[in-house]
Parts: sequence; C-alpha cells; structure tokens
Amino acid sequence: MNDWIRGIKGLPIAIGYLSVSFTFGVKAVNAGIPVWITILISVANVTSAGQFAGVAIMAAHGSYLEMAMTTFIINVRYMLMSFSFIAESGQEDDFTPAVDDWLWYYG
Repeated sequence: MNDWIRGIKGLPIAIGYLSVSFTFGVKAVNAGIPVWITILISVANVTSAGQFAGVAIMAAHGSYLEMAMTTFIINVRYMLMSFSFIAESGQEDDFTPAVDDWLWYYG
C-alpha cells in the first residue's frame, strides 16, 4: 500500500506531461505532420521543448542544420545540469566520470 501512495504523489506530474503531450500532438498534426511521425518524434526526443521547436522548424521548412543547432542549444542545459550531478556524486576531484555516468546524467 505504501508504494501505491508514493505513486499517487506523482500524479500531478503525470497530468502535466499528459497535457503537454496532447498539445504537442495537436500542434504537430495542425502543422501537417502525419500522426505516425508525430509519435516517432515523441518517442525519439528527450525534451518537449525540442519537440515543439522541431515542429516549428519543420512547419517553416527550415534546414537540417537549423534544426540540429536549435536542438543542441535546447539540450545543452542537460550537459550543464550534469555538472551538478557530478558534484553530488563525489567525482568532482578528478572530474572524469565514467561513460555510464554521463549517459545517466544526460537522460
């Protein structure tokens, strides 16, 4: 029963993600992107900000370079946040975390 109560505490976050994902789907389909590609974008992207920016660039017929640079700038925050995780993990002395740590911190 305790696990169930802990799970319920995450319900507001799940509802928030549900509304964002629904909004993304509506925006992508209204931009002329097929439903199956919209689902693929949702599965392949880490951030909803990257999803929305990608759809806006696709709708404006932007270049691949523009999309890559925009996605990189949006996702660079995860690299910056990973530095605080490194400090918390106690590896800041040598500042060379293992590859699996970097993958964990990135998402």
